[in-house]
Amino acid sequence: MNKLLVVLALAAAVAAGWYFFFPSDEARVRETFKKMEAALEKDGAETNFKAIEKARHAVALVEPGCTFELVDGENSRNFTLSNVAADITQGIVAFRMKAGVLKVAFEELKVRFSDRTTAEVSCDFFYKGDDFGWAVRDARALEATLRKDSESGRWRFARVRVLNIVEK
Repeated sequence: MNKLLVVLALAAAVAAGWYFFFPSDEARVRETFKKMEAALEKDGAETNFKAIEKARHAVALVEPGCTFELVDGENSRNFTLSNVAADITQGIVAFRMKAGVLKVAFEELKVRFSDRTTAEVSCDFFYKGDDFGWAVRDARALEATLRKDSESGRWRFARVRVLNIVEK
């Protein structure tokens, strides 16, 4: 009986180790979204250096040539990042300057793999904060394509489409 318990405990330890040290691709895609949340969020007492540091973390999550589409009725815009580091840093710093405190959440992630290196993700994108005295709240639908970097194994954003929920 003791040998059986030892074998079961060892099997459980191996399974737990495998799960934590070798997460699935879906878990890695979800982790990429968590990292982007952290890069976009802002607490009240943040320096410009902190904002730039967070933007640099976001840059690492986006591949060169990533395309963004903002769909909001007649005001739809498409753009491709030509200089990923500069474009993302500028965009994130500008986005984060809209509020003194900003909380971001990607919820209801649905991950579908078209092949071993491409994931299609749809989710709800929420952000809320205070706009220096005014409450800011918004919800959007987000569709994204992520690709797995062949060298590092990290998943990075290749395409992002943000839709007004009414348009979806």
